[in-house]
Amino acid sequence: MSDSENGLIDNVARLMIEAGQNIIMPLYNNLSPDDIATKSSDTDFVTVADRDAEFWLIPRLEALLKDSTDNLLVVGEESISDDPHLAKKIGRSLAFVIDPIDGTRNFVNGSPHFCSMISLIDKGEPLIAWIYRPIDGDVLVAVADEGVYHMLLDEGAQMTEWEPVSRSYKRFSLSDMIGTGGIKGLSGAKRDEVRAQLRALSHRRLIGSAGCEAALIALGEHDFLMHSKTTAWDHTPVDLMAREVGAVSFSLPTGAVFSPTCDNALLIAPDDDSWLALANHIWPDPVKRPA
Repeated sequence: MSDSENGLIDNVARLMIEAGQNIIMPLYNNLSPDDIATKSSDTDFVTVADRDAEFWLIPRLEALLKDSTDNLLVVGEESISDDPHLAKKIGRSLAFVIDPIDGTRNFVNGSPHFCSMISLIDKGEPLIAWIYRPIDGDVLVAVADEGVYHMLLDEGAQMTEWEPVSRSYKRFSLSDMIGTGGIKGLSGAKRDEVRAQLRALSHRRLIGSAGCEAALIALGEHDFLMHSKTTAWDHTPVDLMAREVGAVSFSLPTGAVFSPTCDNALLIAPDDDSWLALANHIWPDPVKRPA
């Protein structure tokens, strides 16, 4: 990482940790009913921690790049929920995109599988992505064309040193691969078929946080991920983290490169052959090898 890159990476990580320690974690296992609301469904939760963390981060992220660009967008899941038109602006400029708590349902239910994520995207091209896991006490960062770095925080949640992540894949058959898959966004017969095929995978795990799933892939604990609906705030870090650690990531069923401005299904696998095998196992329609 260059000095300027490293400075930005450290500063964003520091802000995420501060929001996590001061805003999010005090409410973990400490939410009142008035602190919790729902959005698109009865299980699509938003909490006061989500909103307070995002709106605390927005001006501080703006300040990091205010002297280098006049065309910076800083937006997050909750601000897009308030104004859906903001999502259309992500592909038009340099943008920080925030997911203040990824895995809010887990956060509400006291599960440890939640994280915070931030992406820096330039006209639709992911540049840098951060994943902070407060319970695990670590931060991962993916830098386009430079790889993935991992930092373990000390006992006081203070930053230490970034270490490059190196991943070698050993499991390639469908029966051996460990991973996650979800059917959100699908309906009807396709939803039922995809769910049945996911359940047939021997080592499918249910995590409930895209960012935590991406961290497990980067750190060598999981091999695949399939999400049937994507968002810029959830899946830009997931896609970039996977690709920069050497995995294969493409949209389903087209085999196109993931775009923060689309909501196509996303499949991540260890290599081209396992991606194609997984795609044709999971998806009801035949899937061709990505070009």
